[in-house]
Amino acid sequence: MRTSWLFSVVGLVFLDRLSLGFVFPYMSSELELSNTQLGLAVGLTGVFFGLSTLLFASISDFIGRKKMLLVIFVMIFSTATLLAGFVGSFAALLLTRIIMGIAEGPVMPLVQSIVYAESSERRRGFNMGIIQSASSFIGGMMAPVIAVALAVNFGWRSSFIYIAIPGLIVGLILWRFLREPKISQNITAEATTEKPKREAYFNVFKQRNIWLSTIVGTCNMIYILTLTAFLPTLFTTSTSFKEGQIQLLLGLMGFMMFVGQFGGPALSDRIGRLPVIKIFSFISIFYQLQSIFPIKILLFYLQE
Repeated sequence: MRTSWLFSVVGLVFLDRLSLGFVFPYMSSELELSNTQLGLAVGLTGVFFGLSTLLFASISDFIGRKKMLLVIFVMIFSTATLLAGFVGSFAALLLTRIIMGIAEGPVMPLVQSIVYAESSERRRGFNMGIIQSASSFIGGMMAPVIAVALAVNFGWRSSFIYIAIPGLIVGLILWRFLREPKISQNITAEATTEKPKREAYFNVFKQRNIWLSTIVGTCNMIYILTLTAFLPTLFTTSTSFKEGQIQLLLGLMGFMMFVGQFGGPALSDRIGRLPVIKIFSFISIFYQLQSIFPIKILLFYLQE
């Protein structure tokens, strides 16, 4: 049960975060927004997301209250999404996105720390993969279908309001039923009783793998957020695709991301973390080249 709710939390983070790109074609004319402003809103969300991740996730280690912080941040980012349905200007929209970025940033590491603490070594990659894949399953595959359908049938303002409701409900459920994580038995007793020292915190930044992982993660997020932010607008303004066809394309992209996000970590339990990182990084480099023909075929049939 705990895994399913944590899965939902991660999915809702990306449902709320990516919904702006999917709803933007339907709100841009009313608020007189440009693509530059869309990029600025997405970019600033990412900046505050990253800064907040570093700050509040670290604070959670020192105070040891992961459940409390997780519930607070889930409620805040859901409220920010709700408020986006009432904005009347770009400045107001930007403010809601900044609040969202600050609140969503710590959610992923808080969830990951709970999963890590209560997973055995041989299941850690598999469990992390399940939780992490929610970002693609809900945020990548379901979000474009849900957000576009709501915007078309009820208006873009209502779409933000409806999208926010599940987050508020899940926040209440976590507050009522989630327990503070217990450290797995494979972790030493010393680690269960001692909080991290300041020296240990700064030593993390001396590790080469930390910096390399940060660079890889940053580059991946730049690509993914740019794609999800502008692709819906590109399909709407530069093609003759109907709403259903756009939903299919965006949903298919999210589904394939879900498959890789779930399968890669699970595979790492068997062959090791580093080989999987190398394999999937190599594939992603040539993604555009190897996918050009299947995508052209799909687009051909959609235009018929």
